[in-house]
Amino acid sequence: MRGRACPSALSGAPAGGGGPPGGAPPPPPPRLTTLRTPAVTAVAVTALLAADPTGARTSIGHLAVAGSGPQAVEHALTLADRLPVERVSVIGRTPDRVASAVAALRAAGVAAEAGSRDDLATADVVVAATSSPTPVLDLDDVRADAVVAAIGSHGRDHRELGDRLVRAADLVVEARASAIRENGNLAAARTDEEWASGVQPIANLAELVRGEFVRRPEAPAVYTGVGMAWEDLAVVERIMESTRRDEPFASEEAYR
Repeated sequence: MRGRACPSALSGAPAGGGGPPGGAPPPPPPRLTTLRTPAVTAVAVTALLAADPTGARTSIGHLAVAGSGPQAVEHALTLADRLPVERVSVIGRTPDRVASAVAALRAAGVAAEAGSRDDLATADVVVAATSSPTPVLDLDDVRADAVVAAIGSHGRDHRELGDRLVRAADLVVEARASAIRENGNLAAARTDEEWASGVQPIANLAELVRGEFVRRPEAPAVYTGVGMAWEDLAVVERIMESTRRDEPFASEEAYR
């Protein structure tokens, strides 16, 4: 039986992960995080679209973003910078924050709108960027061939994806060992022993990028990330390269 996540997690009901009491938004994440996480997600999504079993896809018709905070906005901006995106639906529990996210995207030239859970079922790409400890997406919520990126859960006790979606999906993570150890989306769907046995294949991001990952027809493809130190180092390295190229004298001064 296919599953559907609890609608309250993305509606006005007081589900977990909505931020501090009183409706105040959570503090913004560090700027490095809002650079690194969307960049890695964009690499994964681009490669998963290219691996579509019906033929490589180089654009996104409908992007649905579950979440309305800085990560949600930055993910939409980064994907729209990397691929043509026809439209973006922002889905969240707090209308004011959704409106702010939509305004920020429109100001950057992205065709964005306030969305609803119905948009999840029509989107070819879905990004979950929430702080909810309980699933906001499950198998019945998304298209059979959807590309799903879940990046908001931190730790084994938090997850954004229902176990049926995880079990049905072609899975990609940053690194198998750390994902099995730390990723709540995986931990809730199967035991560590099941994952270790290989009962369901999990591809590393590097394997996906090298073209070694094969998607199944009519199966969702899921990238679920937890963040790794090498990603921060890669972003900092690119920043320093750009600084040395664009402002050589300033960068030399910084190293003295």
